[in-house]
Amino acid sequence: MERGFQEKLSDELMQVLYDLNRCVIQSGEKMEGSLFYGHYKYPEGDNAEIPIDGTFHKRYNVLNATRGKTHMLEIGLNAGHSAGFVLECNETIKFTSIDIAAHAYTPICADYLSSRYGSRFRFLKGDSTKVFPLRYFEFTDVDLIHIDGGHGLDVCWADLVHAVFLPNTSGRVRHIILDDTGHAPIREAVIEFINRGYLATENYNNHWQGFGDMYLRVL
Repeated sequence: MERGFQEKLSDELMQVLYDLNRCVIQSGEKMEGSLFYGHYKYPEGDNAEIPIDGTFHKRYNVLNATRGKTHMLEIGLNAGHSAGFVLECNETIKFTSIDIAAHAYTPICADYLSSRYGSRFRFLKGDSTKVFPLRYFEFTDVDLIHIDGGHGLDVCWADLVHAVFLPNTSGRVRHIILDDTGHAPIREAVIEFINRGYLATENYNNHWQGFGDMYLRVL
């Protein structure tokens, strides 16, 4: 989809992007890629908050995926740009994120998000393969899970198992956004889950855009 679709980012969201980028710069680390920016680049200069065109389709996908959702669980906060995007676009959603905090900027960005969104945002520092099963009872009302953590087969498999078999007390359909499905271990894991009848792919009548992530319904 071309960006000419009229991507209009609110002044409030642009401020969030700017503030998160300042948190990254404060840490002294270069930032991994996100919904808005490329890999390992300092977001700096007068127009530091301007997102790149190359990830527009990902923002479009996430915007659609979060419509009507009430509680999103994200594995892999990174610098929090996805969290800020979701929380600004959906004014009632709750957002919980698990991240091992391998980057110094991650807890700084999490603190900023907590100060801005209060109880709507919660950050759990730790390995998702351990935090998820230990605290699963806190996530049973989650109706959207974004998996963008470790890319090894063992980690991806564990995150998928925990997401698929998480008890559902909300009575709502649960979906999963799975990133980096072009990466062979992740692609192979999700294909097996689909073939076993645990997941089904959804594409909004071909409105799920681009290659590299999948939108899945938990069966």
